[in-house]
Amino acid sequence: MTESVRPTESNRRPPLSVMIDQRLRAGAVALGGSFCRRHTDYLLAAQGRSGGFAGPDGEADPYYTRFALHALMVLGLPPAAPAWASAAGWLKAWRRPMTSVVECLDVWQSLHFLEAVGLVPLEECRRRLWRDEASGLLAACRTADGAVTLVPGGASSPYYAFLASMCYDLIGQPMPDRDRAVDAVRACSTSDGGFAGHPGAPVGQASPTAAAICFLSGAEAMDEATAGGSAAFLASLQRPEGGLAAHPIAGAADLLSTFTGLYALATIGRTGMLKLGPLGRFLRGAEEPGGGFRPVAAGGRADVEYTFYGVAALSLLADMVASIR
Repeated sequence: MTESVRPTESNRRPPLSVMIDQRLRAGAVALGGSFCRRHTDYLLAAQGRSGGFAGPDGEADPYYTRFALHALMVLGLPPAAPAWASAAGWLKAWRRPMTSVVECLDVWQSLHFLEAVGLVPLEECRRRLWRDEASGLLAACRTADGAVTLVPGGASSPYYAFLASMCYDLIGQPMPDRDRAVDAVRACSTSDGGFAGHPGAPVGQASPTAAAICFLSGAEAMDEATAGGSAAFLASLQRPEGGLAAHPIAGAADLLSTFTGLYALATIGRTGMLKLGPLGRFLRGAEEPGGGFRPVAAGGRADVEYTFYGVAALSLLADMVASIR
């Protein structure tokens, strides 16, 4: 079993996601007021009368609400803006049980963003009930070998392990048997240096590799060989148009793979392996002039989820460029 270093209370650092979010906010400021205003306006237009945010089907749900609130946090929407209070009311009225690791992250990260602007959507007793519900669901999504599944009894992936670790941070609990989860993620490594969604896959993929990097880094279980191999794999996915593709045989880049790859490389300090100029041009190519981002540079429709990816990726890139200068 691979050993991971356990931080003590005296040397515990903030979660990696918190540190990256600080860089995203700084980068958005560097991109300027016009950038922030048009994408803020696009996102606010997707907020329904109930306070939740809608996806392509027009129905508000926790998934798109999480992405919208995260993007608005990056864009610097003031805490006094009515959209925050409206979203808090929608979350408070949410009554459906959490059914997956993704949905657990949706509701808890949304709660985190709302509390960060000074709102208290849940009374403490209900917050405890949500914490117990989340803890029970996360435990049910663990397999006998330590892997994490999307839903109880479902398929496992390094992506779900990463999301589960974020959920545990949000509910204020350590991830149980983290060492076994580390081993399960490492078992998904591929000979090309990447990671796949399951053990034994012949080639890596962008999102599982990015998730494995972030999970192993957060668990303080990243070694130099793994960092170098996975970074080189992600860099190999950069296409001539500047973005990253989902897997080695994919011909075209997409915004999701580009964001996840950039985020992971920033986590381990290896963004220099990418060609940043073409990357920036790809991201700008996916941006709608009036606000919002599309999944690819040519074609597709903007939505809330991809707008977060675009805003976050350009903000991270802007922060990197500012640090170089």
